[in-house]
Amino acid sequence: MYKQSENTITHTRCKYHKDYYCTDVCLSCIKVICAKCRSERHTHHRLELIETFYQDKRIELLKCKSTLETHLQSQHAQATDEATLIKISEDLHLEHFEQEKQKVLKQAEDLKQRISERSHKLVDQLEESHQTYKSTTQNKFKLKITDQNLKPK
Repeated sequence: MYKQSENTITHTRCKYHKDYYCTDVCLSCIKVICAKCRSERHTHHRLELIETFYQDKRIELLKCKSTLETHLQSQHAQATDEATLIKISEDLHLEHFEQEKQKVLKQAEDLKQRISERSHKLVDQLEESHQTYKSTTQNKFKLKITDQNLKPK
């Protein structure tokens, strides 16, 4: 194979022909080959110099990297926007919840006040009715006694 060092490629020896360095890539077989391999086994195959192949793949990878970085930035921005929307939604929900809770508590207080007022009014009416009954009964009793006293014996 080959090694990259500071954007240059150091060639390695062919594994089939130890006296030769690999100089090409057979695009048909996707193998690194030497000049002897080229003439023996890869005569009608599509070939490319290792340096050209390397540079093309490097450019392709850099484009992929750039595309991925752009996509990741977009996804991150979208996730951040969604998180912000969720937070806003939660805040609005909490605010609405608190408003509704306060309304219910206010209605409960108003209802307690009305019940208390109505209860006091009913108790007052009962006491008044009782006093009227008591007074009427006492007056009837007094009339009966007066009536008995006025009757001839």
